[in-house]
Amino acid sequence: MKHTIHFLALFILAYFISCGSVDERKNELPESEKDQSIFRITRAQQEALSIDWYNLELKEIQDFVQTTGYLEVPPQNRARLSPMVAGRIERINFIEGDYIRKGQVIIQIESLEFIEMQSLYIELQNMQEYLELEFERQKELQEMNVNARKTFQQIEQELKTNKASLNAVSEKLKLMDLNLSSIRPDNITGTYNLYSPIDGYVSDIMFVLGSYVEKDEDLLEVINTEHFYAEVNIYEKDAFKIIKGQKMEITLPQIEGKFCEGEIHLVGKKLDAESRTIQAYAHINNKEGLIAGLFVNARIFTDTRMAFYIPMEGIIREEKGTSVFVVEIFNDSEIILRKVMVRTGLEEAGMVEIQPYEKLETGQKIAVGGIGYLSSNLGE
Repeated sequence: MKHTIHFLALFILAYFISCGSVDERKNELPESEKDQSIFRITRAQQEALSIDWYNLELKEIQDFVQTTGYLEVPPQNRARLSPMVAGRIERINFIEGDYIRKGQVIIQIESLEFIEMQSLYIELQNMQEYLELEFERQKELQEMNVNARKTFQQIEQELKTNKASLNAVSEKLKLMDLNLSSIRPDNITGTYNLYSPIDGYVSDIMFVLGSYVEKDEDLLEVINTEHFYAEVNIYEKDAFKIIKGQKMEITLPQIEGKFCEGEIHLVGKKLDAESRTIQAYAHINNKEGLIAGLFVNARIFTDTRMAFYIPMEGIIREEKGTSVFVVEIFNDSEIILRKVMVRTGLEEAGMVEIQPYEKLETGQKIAVGGIGYLSSNLGE
């Protein structure tokens, strides 16, 4: 009986010892896994490989949509000048790039058609005065039954027709900025002035002095640069991210170091079937030095979040994925690094966002610089 009890006690003790060994083995990485993720180096090796450390910290990151487009001015800030009559360019008062005020004369045109219009106005004006007198005379005769009613009706019709023609010519001359009270037989001018309809800069001069221009032919453009907007293309995959009020950062490839800030004020509602894009429009805040039509690169900031950001030198890119080396143990005798798989996100100014597949803590050290050697020799 005593021997039996002793045997059972030894069996139970051996069982718990064996269970403890199994639990300890469960908390350890298999040797093959250690080879794939753990690397030990000395402080001397760290210095020889020029490995540095970067402390993980959460930073505020702004997600953005990258796009391109052009700078433009609103339609009401752009005017094209064209003559209402044909003629020959007599004088140009400004050159391209000059600033001009609304109402200033830009071009003077010699025009026979302009002369004929004034002559016609005088002729119709005189006829109107005659027909009005004749109408009153025929009216009196009609009341006294002296003349035929047909004669009175004919004069009445001629008066109305002449008045309509006179009004039409008068309105044309007014549109050409000619004062009707100045039109007299001894004061007919052959010079037609073109005035600037807005304040702005002269651009796109399309003629030379002495050239003959046709009616409604575009001669030049005046652009007011007090207001600029950026018109950018948004691909359909990003269209749902863009809303009114989002901030935009604009860079101009043509001007080194030049960037502007803006704000989305309008988002198009129609998708272009060919380019698969919609248009978005943003007001520009700092307009100095901008030119209408310039190509721009733009970032539209869509969201803000917290994420880990590390130097690009801390990233290992391999066929099986992207990873970083995290410091597990750091003392005077050795440094133990563990390889952690990550996804990368936004990249900017030598920094990259990482999204680790396992939990990392703020303050943990990441190896940066010289880690290519570690990756290539890991597990050897």
